[in-house]
Amino acid sequence: LGLAGWEWLHTVMFWCAVTTMLGGTCVAAVFLVLRTRSATSTERAQLQWLMLGGLVMALSFLGTTLTDLQKPPLIGDLLMMLGLLGPPVGIAIAMLRHRLFDVEAVLGRAIVFTVLSGIVLGVYAAVVAGAGLLAPGSLVGTATIAVTALLAANGRGAVQAAVDRLLFGHRHDPYAVVARVGRHIAPASEPAEAMQRLVDALRQALALPYTAFDSPAVGAASGTPVPGAGWRTVRCLALGREVGELRIGRRRSGEPWTVQEQGAVEEVADRAGTLAYAAALVEDVARSRARILSVREEERRRLRADLHDGIGPSLAGTAHQLDALARRAHDPDLAASITTLRDRLRSTVGDLRTVVQGLRPAVLDQLGLPGALRELLAGYDTPSCHCDIDAACRGLPAAVEVAAYAIAAEAVANAVKHSAASRLDLTAHLDGRDLALAIRDNGCGIAPRHKAGVGFRSMSERAAEIGGRLEITADPGGGTLVRAILPAGDPQ
Repeated sequence: LGLAGWEWLHTVMFWCAVTTMLGGTCVAAVFLVLRTRSATSTERAQLQWLMLGGLVMALSFLGTTLTDLQKPPLIGDLLMMLGLLGPPVGIAIAMLRHRLFDVEAVLGRAIVFTVLSGIVLGVYAAVVAGAGLLAPGSLVGTATIAVTALLAANGRGAVQAAVDRLLFGHRHDPYAVVARVGRHIAPASEPAEAMQRLVDALRQALALPYTAFDSPAVGAASGTPVPGAGWRTVRCLALGREVGELRIGRRRSGEPWTVQEQGAVEEVADRAGTLAYAAALVEDVARSRARILSVREEERRRLRADLHDGIGPSLAGTAHQLDALARRAHDPDLAASITTLRDRLRSTVGDLRTVVQGLRPAVLDQLGLPGALRELLAGYDTPSCHCDIDAACRGLPAAVEVAAYAIAAEAVANAVKHSAASRLDLTAHLDGRDLALAIRDNGCGIAPRHKAGVGFRSMSERAAEIGGRLEITADPGGGTLVRAILPAGDPQ
């Protein structure tokens, strides 16, 4: 203070400073060691970096003291500078590498400050230079500078929002997240595709490493979980009952979840629940339709057998008996009536055979599915036809046999008529509980933008009716490949 007689304050201040700093440093070091020993995983690594910085500072101070005794001031100053950098560098590494504290907000604002400062300084310098050249010291130049400063101040919010979206997504704007997800799932054609689009859009909107949805009806996943970070689970409800769960991957272990993020995820979870409920309904309808079709085809097979083997022969035998009775009748009028009755009965038998043939392809009952598929390829010289059919394809459900035969017949007919192929291959085998049917030709193939005709639609409908799928693609070796996967169930 420069006051005479108060020099003793120097001594008091020196010893207070030494006692406080030395004692505080020792106490801090002890508690840092104790906390490091009790910490685990990432927190221990963070504290170890801080401890290393403190050790560097202590060693540099010790080195500074030793060099001061030998009076080389430059070395002592360098050691002091390095020592003072130790703790800040350790803290910086702990923050950036191990995510000490919530560094994202600091990082975002630091980027905004740097970008905005560069823009403002550049624009300000250009405006000042231009104003000085055009109207030095005038009111117009001053007003221009003021307007530039106001624009820069207003632009900070826009730059901050842009940086936040770039680094962290729309986590602070739940409505933006919901709107983005809604736009992304709008083009979907079925619930499963919509669910996949939903988890993709949610992961992108919140800049998450991993999102997934799990339910008995539908499942979808996007990204990969961060090892050791885990995920949060949000229940998805529809009509008051739980239909699945939405998994939100953490960016790091122990990451806080803001109120805005939670609100956005809960809104998206409601949509996911609705999609899962719709997927369950679609699956139930498909199962019911497949069961109805299976029962229908089984009943048709039974009716065909009964009509063909029972009623048909009985009516034919009755017609023969009437024919014999007409020959024995002595009354011409009676004989004519019997003959008329016989002709009507034979016409009825013909109509009955037509009905029987329409119930189910007769070749399936006569030869079975393998024989019926081979029969499709019989008699062709061009293209050269080859087949590879698993013997286990016998005894399949009636609906599967009819669908497979109809698809194969349409595909073979298309290949023979339109492909100009020299070779045609038909394969059929059981793949687990599915029947895999493939018809491949080496013809001209299909146009990139071909228009699906009645045959293509018919084949697709046949496969979809029993819960299967059909693919019509260009074969890599040239030509066309028609592939059907039909759920065969357990062979009867």
